[in-house]
Amino acid sequence: MPVVIKNFLKISQEKTSIIENQFIISFDKTPMWFDMPRNSTYDFKGIHEVPIKTTGSDKLQFTVVLGYMASGVKLPPIVIFKLKKKPKDQFLRDIIVAAASHANMKADLMISMYISQAIRARPNSFFKCKGIIFVDGHRSHIHEDVKRAFMVEGLDLLEIPGGTTSILQPPDVSINKPFKNGMRQRWEEWIDKGKVVFTKNGNCKKASYELVSKWVSKTWKEISSNVLVRLFKATGLTLNPDGSEDHKMSDRLRAIVEDRMTELNMNELLDALQDEEVESESVMDIENQTDDDDDNTSDDENADFEYVTDDDRMNIVKFIRYRFVICKCKENIKNIKLSGINGISLFGNKWRFQWHEYGLKKSKVSKDLEELKEFKKQRLELGNKNGYKVDYD
Repeated sequence: MPVVIKNFLKISQEKTSIIENQFIISFDKTPMWFDMPRNSTYDFKGIHEVPIKTTGSDKLQFTVVLGYMASGVKLPPIVIFKLKKKPKDQFLRDIIVAAASHANMKADLMISMYISQAIRARPNSFFKCKGIIFVDGHRSHIHEDVKRAFMVEGLDLLEIPGGTTSILQPPDVSINKPFKNGMRQRWEEWIDKGKVVFTKNGNCKKASYELVSKWVSKTWKEISSNVLVRLFKATGLTLNPDGSEDHKMSDRLRAIVEDRMTELNMNELLDALQDEEVESESVMDIENQTDDDDDNTSDDENADFEYVTDDDRMNIVKFIRYRFVICKCKENIKNIKLSGINGISLFGNKWRFQWHEYGLKKSKVSKDLEELKEFKKQRLELGNKNGYKVDYD
């Protein structure tokens, strides 16, 4: 994976270095819901059920597409509702509203709505100046018809490698999450201040399409343009190829580029995960973990590495770079999930950490397990030899 990221950054920086920031675009789509209650709440100890005020539309989804340029200029957001036809509500002019059967972006909608309206709304679009647009691997973004439509607009399409969007795609790195938080805040204000409309039977009506589109418009305007500019630098897409601006990369990306991922501890990796909403109390500090940390957990569940020195920890993390190595699970580590570059999956008091090379197939798991067992054996012998306490399952 580090090689994939380095190669992509090299290509990206060579191309963006000869193009002005106002002609460099990135966009992403993010799912939203008409009801957005929080995942946690407060109540008296011992309460088994906590009522949550909603309109019952927490499963009704719509999609928002956010795009902007490396200069910080924002493109009009697109809202895609799950409808057969566009609603007849009065919508703001700075937002594009579309309808789709599954409230999702498709190739034809990409061409007819996003490219023809949002992309053409960018400054100097009439002259079709040569530019670059960064997209992920979604089929609606890399369809041949979509590529041709981008070429007509003078845009060269660069596809971000799969599994790296959380590192290299600006909206995915630090735009989607604050945008969702802003939308949730507006929904909470709307439902808490008694602005809800009721049906004849006394049930709450969901927010109107017009109101939701206003939330999208206002929330998008609140995102600072300076943040958008810095994000292109933080993801390394628009930095100078000579390396003079590498200090502007995010810590996570710079560690990969400089090939020093072994220096990152596990807590930093946890903090770097943008898409996981994990409570701090649920995440174990594995650097300071001992067998007495959890009195309610069996010895089998407590079987894990205990990091006794920095060198020991760095050697283990170095091994993680090429294979997944830590799996705190009661049994059957073959069930470990292999998706993305890295990730955390929480299952009650069990957790799993995995980090694998890009493209690792399940067929290689058995071989990896044998190497893992041998690695554990070597570390155990070394630990006993030096008087360390090293526990393995």
